[in-house]
Amino acid sequence: MGRVVWSVREGKPGELDAPEIMDGYRSASSAHEPKLGDVLFLPDGSGPWRVVDWAVGDRATASGNVLIVELFGDWPYAGWMGKKARRARKGRTFLIARSPRNP
Repeated sequence: MGRVVWSVREGKPGELDAPEIMDGYRSASSAHEPKLGDVLFLPDGSGPWRVVDWAVGDRATASGNVLIVELFGDWPYAGWMGKKARRARKGRTFLIARSPRNP
């Protein structure tokens, strides 16, 4: 697991006070922390989320460690998510990718 503890918030770049969808998130990879453009799934099963901004505090466990994410598409896993994430999706429009087998 990653060493930085993140507050994950759904918003746009620069919105470091966006609504929090999870606190205490740690990267699944011990090799690197999330970076801009990374796509991740949260432990509650929500996602995929794309990282659009971030900020790091002065400590690995600081409350200022913030990942700003946006829902990325409508993958099959997007329906398998926690209650907070389902509420966040309500009433939004999502990009749906079509596969060659299912035009």
